[in-house]
Amino acid sequence: MKKQNLTEEIYRMRKLMNFDSKEFNENVTSLDRLIEEGIRKNFLKEQNSSAEVDQTGQGKREDNPDRLFDTDYFNHNYKVSNTQQKNIKESNPNFDSQLSELKNHPAYEHLIKKIGTEGKKIFYDLLTQESRLVFLNTTLEFMRSFTKKKKLERKLDKDPNYTGIEAFQTRKKLNGFNASIDKGRTKTEKIPVEKNEEIEFKTYEIPLYVQGKTVYEDNSTEPAQSLIQEIDTWVGDVKKAIENAKEVNPNVKAECISIDVISSCSRLRNTEDWEGKTWNELSKGRADVVYNILKNKLVEVGVDISPNIEKILRGGENGDGSSGPDPAKKFVFDSGKKTSGMAYSKTGADRLTGPDKDRFVGEYGKLLDTQEESHQYKYCAANAVIIMKLNLDEEKPLQPEVKYDTGFSLVLKPSYKLPKFKGKPPKGRYRPKGGRNRTTTHKKKLSIFGNKKVTCPAYG
Repeated sequence: MKKQNLTEEIYRMRKLMNFDSKEFNENVTSLDRLIEEGIRKNFLKEQNSSAEVDQTGQGKREDNPDRLFDTDYFNHNYKVSNTQQKNIKESNPNFDSQLSELKNHPAYEHLIKKIGTEGKKIFYDLLTQESRLVFLNTTLEFMRSFTKKKKLERKLDKDPNYTGIEAFQTRKKLNGFNASIDKGRTKTEKIPVEKNEEIEFKTYEIPLYVQGKTVYEDNSTEPAQSLIQEIDTWVGDVKKAIENAKEVNPNVKAECISIDVISSCSRLRNTEDWEGKTWNELSKGRADVVYNILKNKLVEVGVDISPNIEKILRGGENGDGSSGPDPAKKFVFDSGKKTSGMAYSKTGADRLTGPDKDRFVGEYGKLLDTQEESHQYKYCAANAVIIMKLNLDEEKPLQPEVKYDTGFSLVLKPSYKLPKFKGKPPKGRYRPKGGRNRTTTHKKKLSIFGNKKVTCPAYG
């Protein structure tokens, strides 16, 4: 549209409103003055709005009253000469305040570094300050979208200028994001989900087995030294299994669907704090303590616990929480003390005395002559069943975003790439790395657990 000066515009409007042109320069009424003032303001507004490019992005930089430059981002491809800098500052009385407003915006630096030379020319020469802020706010919202909602709320409470850029550094599949500013409306395609159909995840079984004097504290449900050490080794096996699976696909999540614990007491009668309590009570209490320890340890190494987890507690091969035969009447304790009237029990709670013929031998062949012989019947066996599965929520790529304003489009696109699988997918049960001995030990523990599982009844 051809530009008109203010006098021509007022004359045109008066003519449309049936004012006599002869009266154009004569005294006017107060109403006339109000009309003229309104025309003046509207005319000036239109002149300023001419700086906003048309809807095809074909505006001219000379028409933009908000032209800027930022020497911090000059390079060999983008630079404004000294003469141009002077002209821009003269044409934009708000230069300093506008540039300061941009520099104080949390997303400014991140966007400018991404948009390249052509994007900078559009941003500083053709966009109005209002459009720049629209694009910066869009960028800030986009960057923050990579932080989970609850965490984002906590971050913003501490720092209102939090950008969320750190979220890119914590996600292995995100290398950052790309940005561009283009003329006209820009469309972008969705990022597809890449799947590798040949990856097949199997169930992992992580067994644990330990027996002997220091499995549990005497007359207590608390684990002793050897069981504590075995649990630490077991946790290391679980952690390694997860790491192996994530080497195949970083999106894998581990979920425990079953924990089976077997805890056995010897047939020495309960005393001290467990005086009057049965072997069933003691072995079940011990199994429950171990179950909770294992479950907590799994959570610590990043395993999800299934809401429908199968919890199985078992106790002793004798069916009453105990394993092994009764002690003989003549008995030697670990301390070296000897007795010719060793008591025995039917349940672990009652105290009985009598000849060896009244005592339980079962299939073990002979009664216990020493406390040292009883330690082999104190054991803990456990097995956790863990499945590896893809986290479908994290598998979905974060999508690009396009913001259109006054003839230009801001395109924000995450740099997203799913890792591709290399090598053969894992098959069968978990096979811990570390050499033949480690694998043999693992199989032996799994075999022992299976055998004990057959003979040790489950509680409840």
